[in-house]
Amino acid sequence: LGIMQPQEPSALIARDLGDIDGWSLFFRDWTRLCAQNPSTNQLLVRESGIADTAVIFLQTLLSEELSEIEENQKLALKRGVVFLLNYITMNKENQVSLWSSCFPHFFITALEKSQFADPDLFTRTCMLLHNCSCAVSEHKEALFTTDGGLSILHILLNNLTDGDMNVAENHSFDWIVFIISGLLPNISSFFGLLSVEDVPSRAQVHLLKLWEALLSEKPSLAHDVTNETADFFLQYFTKCWSLDAQVQADDNVKHVIVALISIFGSLTEVGVGERNELLTKKGLVELTLQLLKIQPSTPAKLKDLKGGYQDNVKKGLKSQLMRLIANLSLHSPACQDLVRTEGGLVTILNSLVIDKENPWLREWSILAIRNLTEGNEENQKFIASLSPEDVPTDVKEELNGLGANIEISGDSVQIKKRSDK
Repeated sequence: LGIMQPQEPSALIARDLGDIDGWSLFFRDWTRLCAQNPSTNQLLVRESGIADTAVIFLQTLLSEELSEIEENQKLALKRGVVFLLNYITMNKENQVSLWSSCFPHFFITALEKSQFADPDLFTRTCMLLHNCSCAVSEHKEALFTTDGGLSILHILLNNLTDGDMNVAENHSFDWIVFIISGLLPNISSFFGLLSVEDVPSRAQVHLLKLWEALLSEKPSLAHDVTNETADFFLQYFTKCWSLDAQVQADDNVKHVIVALISIFGSLTEVGVGERNELLTKKGLVELTLQLLKIQPSTPAKLKDLKGGYQDNVKKGLKSQLMRLIANLSLHSPACQDLVRTEGGLVTILNSLVIDKENPWLREWSILAIRNLTEGNEENQKFIASLSPEDVPTDVKEELNGLGANIEISGDSVQIKKRSDK
């Protein structure tokens, strides 16, 4: 490296864009020089205009499908993106300059062409997009306020598959998360723009799942969510619930509903009483109870779940609903009374069971009953007035198979060995 004398940027301006190997060597050498002496060489590259010319060269290569270009062309592409990464590292002026050359067309083309054909190039392009936008608020805003930016978000979000949410085998995953995380404070500004023909899109589903995962990993993020954002998503939740009532509801609608239930659970457990009261007044309690009441009483009846949720939605839906009721009812007389008048107390009491499809259901139900009865004499009296009426058929059948019967006498329930066993 000490012996090599890389060509000056000015000499590359006139270089034929078809000189693939020459450009490849230039990218390699100047990547190292920008890393070794960034203050001098980054300025030299910008003022000479070579960065803009490099973008033109890369766009020329991307005019063809990646599966049809030669290996040396692919190498030049990757080296070119790495060169641009080093060119803008910790240099806001260069980030602004490169953004004007790359946004949105270069980013869209590079991401679209590489997302399936070359995961490594896709990852490096994600890195370049992140480094160009993370420190410049105007660039972040352009990602969700312009058509080109929304096209980029669609590509990124559609590459967050369900598997990526759990096991990030794709190296681009972290960079997509970094980019999207920086936009979440403005999520209500662009979420609706990601829909397709006014119906939830796959990109929206992945965006909500990502937000859900981040809130679960770092609950303090919920403090930064405004009441306006919470209200926006409650309205969207109501809209999706209405769409789901249709016979042939889209799977994306169901996934949005389930993701929002989990998100509301995170937003309501951080002790923001004002937010919880707002959501209660706007109808979240009634919607949650409606969905809770149609859940199966036991895992054996999972096939009866409304709208095919058993095939399309993760386990734990009932537990998430119960968590939401428990959170909303804490120190909230309005929610406590509403649950009683909507007939929710019996539903919650009947959920005090161990359900393998819904981990922690019993515990969330206990917490919900505790919060619903704290300081509320009407709820306490209602529960005290209840008495056992019958035993679910599936429980009778299971006990019968074990050689036992269950009998109700007054307020007591007894399990007795069958006389014929």
